[in-house]
Amino acid sequence: MGFCFGVRRALDLVEKALAEKGDGRVVTFGPIIHNSIVLDSLARRGVVVVHSLEELQDGDRVVFRAHGVPKSVSDQVRQAGYAVYDGTCPRVGKSQKIVHDYCKRGETVCMTGDREHGEVIAVSSYGEGVTVLNNRMDVESFEPSGPVLLISQTTFSLPLFEEISSLLEKRCDERGFSFARYNTICPATATRQKALEELASEVEAIVVVGGKNSSNTRRLYEAALRLVSRAWHIEDARGIVSEMADYRSIGITAGASTPDDIIFDVEAALKAL
Repeated sequence: MGFCFGVRRALDLVEKALAEKGDGRVVTFGPIIHNSIVLDSLARRGVVVVHSLEELQDGDRVVFRAHGVPKSVSDQVRQAGYAVYDGTCPRVGKSQKIVHDYCKRGETVCMTGDREHGEVIAVSSYGEGVTVLNNRMDVESFEPSGPVLLISQTTFSLPLFEEISSLLEKRCDERGFSFARYNTICPATATRQKALEELASEVEAIVVVGGKNSSNTRRLYEAALRLVSRAWHIEDARGIVSEMADYRSIGITAGASTPDDIIFDVEAALKAL
């Protein structure tokens, strides 16, 4: 549980940019990670979040977030001569390359994930006509017109990816088109979900710690609701409620954007009940 490799790497680059900034600003193109507590801490240290090229100023050091940024943004920022610290998770970068290569060959690329998620938007921008599939209904309404390749948002649910993959393969077979897939779900996501299943067999209730807008944390919480009789999704120790004291055993898990110190604070607060 807690920070994954990609998140740690992106935050290390923010620290590097802060150390080298001189009189300029350190800006992140979009929130560096999905954790409001971390973002507030960085803001107090002068890190500015921007969402458009027009917000950049001369001398800015620009950090790309772990989810990546759209290709047009990356190209324009680099061409404008800004100092760039590319915090894109290497696994997201691999997905970007897959999309670019397959679309260039004229193949249809589909991606399982949440349409509004920053990673999905960034990865999709590396090719033309990428179709995002979030559930079986999306597959049923999708009409393949040639060979199809399926990849995934790195934090997507593995069981749901398998279900969509099976349905899409069947749909392609019925129309005589080839189907291939790359399981680009991050192993850290799958490991967290498996660890949660093991944890659920040992406790009565589970506390999931992480940002409310974090996709992987939200999926952990949804899984916890299925696995135990009671679960809570809290951002930090301030979310601890007296009801938690009614359970003899409580497990803790946390999303990939949750710092260790917040997890330890939640543990201490639970023990204090």
